Amino acid sequence: MSAQSRQFKSDRTNAGRSGPQRAIWEREMRRLRVSVRLLGVVLLALGARMVITGVTVLSALTAAIIAGLLFASMHLAHQGRQLEPRQDADREPG
Repeated sequence: MSAQSRQFKSDRTNAGRSGPQRAIWEREMRRLRVSVRLLGVVLLALGARMVITGVTVLSALTAAIIAGLLFASMHLAHQGRQLEPRQDADREPG
């Protein structure tokens, strides 16, 4: 199946229905919330480990990467809440 026919099928099946889009949005937002919580816990645990054992280059680099992922996940969750699909958004006026 070509990409063009998949796109056409996707457009045709989603036209006028926001139910499936709403379900996908809710699932993705739930995954983002879980990711934010998990990354926060990992960052706190890493911070506690750094306090106890001291800061090393590897632990600082790991903390920076996790903090970047946490920030990105939080930003995506914020964007997702703003772009929440609405029931009447897919309907054409008239």
